[in-house]
Amino acid sequence: MTKTAVVFTPKYLDHKTGLGHPESPARLRVIMRELNKSGVLETEKCSLAEPGFASVEDVKLVHESDYVQLVQRVCASGGGLLDLGDTIVSPESFEVALLAVGGAMKAVDLVMAESFEMPSPLLDPRDITLVHTTPWASASSTTLPQPQHISFAASTLTAS
Repeated sequence: MTKTAVVFTPKYLDHKTGLGHPESPARLRVIMRELNKSGVLETEKCSLAEPGFASVEDVKLVHESDYVQLVQRVCASGGGLLDLGDTIVSPESFEVALLAVGGAMKAVDLVMAESFEMPSPLLDPRDITLVHTTPWASASSTTLPQPQHISFAASTLTAS
């Protein structure tokens, strides 16, 4: 039997980007509501896992120190638009970014320990501006579940 871990913390909801932005806390609320409604989290096939915080040094393995400091400064000053595009951060976004990266690391650890076969971090680290590849562009594809697939995945897990 394939066992899925959903890596989630309510603290992910603290990354607030404003009304109408796709990185809305409402997206995660819908995902969690559908998972709870389906009952899948109460089966042996799926369980929640709490992420830990990645260190700033972990993030600096893939980002320039100046960029990490910029994101940290913008968040500390109350948040706002980070670049010329749609990259918006709130005061809590830097901390949430560290949790998002920590969630991805937790998912890898669970698979490597053979505790789970299918980890599913609910917050794609690329959704938080801190882990974008550049200040103006995020990765164009993702292997993480998107909200429109969660309801289907939850019903599939409970049906099998």
